[in-house]
Amino acid sequence: MRRALHLTATPCLCGEQATRAVLTRDRYLLPVHVAVCAACGLVHTSRNIQGSALTAFYRDHYRRYYEAMDCLADIEQVHHIHQHNATYRLREIGAVVPKISSVLEIGAGLGYFLRTCRDHGAKEVLGFEPGTLFRHYGMQQLGLGAQLRGDDFLHVDSLPFAPRLIVLFHVFEHLADPRACLRWVAQHMHGDGTLVIEVPDIAGDWRRMGLFHFHLAHRWYFSAQTLSNLLAEEGFAPYFVSRSDTDGIYPGNLRIFAHKGVAGATYPLPHTPIAQQEQAIRNWVRPLSIHNGIPRALWRMARRNRISKA
Repeated sequence: MRRALHLTATPCLCGEQATRAVLTRDRYLLPVHVAVCAACGLVHTSRNIQGSALTAFYRDHYRRYYEAMDCLADIEQVHHIHQHNATYRLREIGAVVPKISSVLEIGAGLGYFLRTCRDHGAKEVLGFEPGTLFRHYGMQQLGLGAQLRGDDFLHVDSLPFAPRLIVLFHVFEHLADPRACLRWVAQHMHGDGTLVIEVPDIAGDWRRMGLFHFHLAHRWYFSAQTLSNLLAEEGFAPYFVSRSDTDGIYPGNLRIFAHKGVAGATYPLPHTPIAQQEQAIRNWVRPLSIHNGIPRALWRMARRNRISKA
């Protein structure tokens, strides 16, 4: 895989090229070039895959290297994990957004959240999921059918309804162009709608993830501050921030709610000094750890290969 990677320079979302490198290899010794922006403090990959190579990466390598499951062989385990997460997320979102009548999910995975919303009264649901295996599971096993589509959402000009709730669960950090995503959402979301973005929190307590927190598919490592600033710059008004290190979804989980607002506004949050952010990463990454470093990653890869050949 390493020889197939063609990495190109990736500036920060603020446009700044100057960075302070903090990590060069991930748990599989693949080049990640994780750096801290010298201007705004956003942690990101300063070199990454682009264009058609990015499509090929997700098609041929992503799930093999980074997903906890390589197939849907254990249906009972799949159902338990994903249904639990969907129910939990709907409960947490429902506490902030009391009436959920129409839902769009970008990166819908197997479709459990959409089905759970539908089962709890949402009249209109729609999801975009590029992964063929996952999409077919939701269409067939969960009965979502045409409510789960494989289109690149950025190339979709119109939707069958204006969603009052748009969600991205651990998808936003993968996007090559998060700003384009936010502009698309602003164009298609209902005027009174809510955008909910959930990402790993680089400012959270992810020490038990260690090196496993970083990989090529994660292009952006947001904190509440950097994600809220980006939302505000693109015309959204963040109004509720939920951070948790123990919610069961992800060690160090960040969920931000936003309405349409005024482009260029600022969102006051405590500023994390760049040097402090850099030092935290260095402190928590232990490449040789048997718990969350390279040895465990290689063991997991060998185990998956044995399972896939069985």
